[in-house]
Amino acid sequence: MPATYRTVTEAYRDHASLHKWGWPPGDLVNEWYSEVCGLKGGIYTNLKAGQPVPEKYVRWLVALLTSPDEALSHLKTMKPPKRQAWLARSRAVLLEHMDECGVPEVNACLTDTILEHIAYPPVGGSVGLGKYVDYLYFKVECFAAVLRHNCEEWVSTCHSVAECADWIFTRVGEETSLAGRLQGPAKARAHAAAHMNITLETYRARLALWRDFNEWTVVSAIYKGVGPIGVCVALPLTDAAYEEVREGRLLPSACGPEELASPSLNIVLEAVAEHPQFVGRPDKNPTEALRVASVFQVSALVRAHKTKGKRTVRLLSFAGTPENERRLRSAGFVTYGKTLPIDGERPIKLYEFTVPINQLSTKSFLEAATLAHAGRHLPKEPPRHGH
Repeated sequence: MPATYRTVTEAYRDHASLHKWGWPPGDLVNEWYSEVCGLKGGIYTNLKAGQPVPEKYVRWLVALLTSPDEALSHLKTMKPPKRQAWLARSRAVLLEHMDECGVPEVNACLTDTILEHIAYPPVGGSVGLGKYVDYLYFKVECFAAVLRHNCEEWVSTCHSVAECADWIFTRVGEETSLAGRLQGPAKARAHAAAHMNITLETYRARLALWRDFNEWTVVSAIYKGVGPIGVCVALPLTDAAYEEVREGRLLPSACGPEELASPSLNIVLEAVAEHPQFVGRPDKNPTEALRVASVFQVSALVRAHKTKGKRTVRLLSFAGTPENERRLRSAGFVTYGKTLPIDGERPIKLYEFTVPINQLSTKSFLEAATLAHAGRHLPKEPPRHGH
């Protein structure tokens, strides 16, 4: 029978990651997996990163966290006192999460009850790596994959700025608020407005303004001609405006036509958001299309092949949600001590990635060649799909 897959929820991953002891050590978990269900390389890493894994691995992780110490005494990883202390702390983190979910007696819970609160519903069928891997975690050298793709199959003009704004606000609200995840899209969008320091109506107007300046600023991601399944927003800025945003003095969402330039070597990645319907669904993973669409978008806004002399493409983004911050770090972006000018519960850190062009640099050759090649062959406006 095909395997059943489950994904650990963002809420539990965020909660466990806040604590040094939230996740049991990898060596211990892998020894446990080897004994009870067969070890496959990378499973525990994928599980912690929010990738779907065969359900048995999530179940046996719960079993490890809820088993009495005497049932684990034969494990060789770590000396017993240290192992018991670590697992006790990991259990305490699980208990705290279940208590927040309204299930205080975690030790008396059945495994299925715990799974309901730490993992999304199971997905049946055989799921291959290419179906569920989060392509937005890929480092920038993977941009070369765009050279194999036909633009018309992956990116389209924005089908509706109102709907795209709704998707962005829904995803931000779901990822930054427990109420947003549990109480529906309207509650999520309301939380997002406070988190982003801009109303949904104003943001819709901004998207329309940016799209009118250059249609490549707001594009829909499609999957091999089917979609849209996500939205990408990128702003080509003047040198002065980029420095203002980079130094934390100007919000990207406050940029108007006077801050925009086309083409530009200064790009702010304002938003990359999945269609909410496809989030957490390995059978219809939008992240590959979003990654490819984003590369086409940046290439079209930069037009690196027209640049003379040794210059640098600067890509700026921000950790608007915990998931976005993990994606930025994994893709090679680095923080440099600046934050967005928003007063909130936590600072929103700025991240930057640079690509030298027209320079003999082995490190950046692949990225620069990709931007130049794609930019040379892309049309002035994004392809139209379903219009």
